[in-house]
Amino acid sequence: MNERLRVGIVGGSIAGCVTAAALLQHDIDVEVLERSSSDLGERGAGITLPQELVREMKRRRLLDSDFDGANVSAREWRVPDGTEDLGRLAFKQAMHDSQMQHWGVLLNNLRKRVPEARYIRGAMICTLRQDQAGVTVASAAGDVRRYELIIGADGYRSTVRRLVLPGAIPTYAGYPAWRGAIEERLIRKPEAVAKAVQMVGVPRGHASLYMIPGVDGNVAPGNRRVNWLIYDAAAPPEVTGARQSAAEGAVHAVPPGGLTKLQAEYLHALAQDHLPPWHADVVLSTTSPYMQTMHDLLLDTSVVGRVCLVGDAAMIARPHTGSGASKAVRDALCLADALAGTGSVQEGLGLYRDGRVPSGNALVRLGRDLGRELVLDAPDWRSLDESGYATLITSGATSRTYFAGRGRVL
Repeated sequence: MNERLRVGIVGGSIAGCVTAAALLQHDIDVEVLERSSSDLGERGAGITLPQELVREMKRRRLLDSDFDGANVSAREWRVPDGTEDLGRLAFKQAMHDSQMQHWGVLLNNLRKRVPEARYIRGAMICTLRQDQAGVTVASAAGDVRRYELIIGADGYRSTVRRLVLPGAIPTYAGYPAWRGAIEERLIRKPEAVAKAVQMVGVPRGHASLYMIPGVDGNVAPGNRRVNWLIYDAAAPPEVTGARQSAAEGAVHAVPPGGLTKLQAEYLHALAQDHLPPWHADVVLSTTSPYMQTMHDLLLDTSVVGRVCLVGDAAMIARPHTGSGASKAVRDALCLADALAGTGSVQEGLGLYRDGRVPSGNALVRLGRDLGRELVLDAPDWRSLDESGYATLITSGATSRTYFAGRGRVL
């Protein structure tokens, strides 16, 4: 890069930290502007990472050499049968090169690579003005900063996206996911998720349960956690809080411990009525479950002048793809390499846009297909035989995911 470059990154979670770390490796001056004043490392939930990407990040020194998660080899689709604690095994799907991880563990590892002096807390950006030479941003507190480039890494409700692409509004998918995590020592038979993800179909949805590291990244038996989620398109509006409006209905996420009495009772009934005893006990024993809302967003571009978007601030794919964190990392690596390998900001941003917009939109479409096949138009799971599961899982949208072994990391 021949041009002097000072970069402001709005958002200090995974997308922001990995982008900052990758740019710093190319000696590009960065500041991360994080709206929260508190530590983000305890937030988040279970995620899936492609081992291929973990290995690449280690080669680039963006992760510690001993960074590890729960490494699984299969997804076991089960059906309650009234007798077996784990239900009947209906279908076993191989999982390829996948690591089950926790959002906060990944963030903490990335955060170590951003010097404290370059990580500005409590910076809530509210205005943005750009010209041919750079971008000026101002915080709610009146702090004004000037950069040659602004990177929006501030998540699916991105302020930066709203300021530069006001018509790009995430679309509610029509269903939520109930989520939670519980310490391994508090459940029986933790070996059920030691090497396999447990999958159970529910009416218009499905549940997924898997092992993740402990809060400190510990992956030793007895120190891990079990993460679970239930995609649930059958949840009625009075439970989710959905409302029909000009925006085609919307729901607001409910944080851990924030479920209403009605929501908690509904979730418990869902688990008891449709999950095998072991899986239901994991859900019922979780003290602070929460509700995540499903959204997605296609974009024609992720670059507007001297502003670009990465991670969920750009295209948003539903979590069925197992690619939220990996998309943010791929965006960051592509952007850093493009800026470092070209002579101007605009040339680098053009390479980034052309390299990542098509794959980001492909991921969004994959998430929509997965949501339709496995949630909105989900089959009667209990009526499927092994060949029915095989047809759905190996011939449908799931076959295009990286963890199915035939897709690629987008």
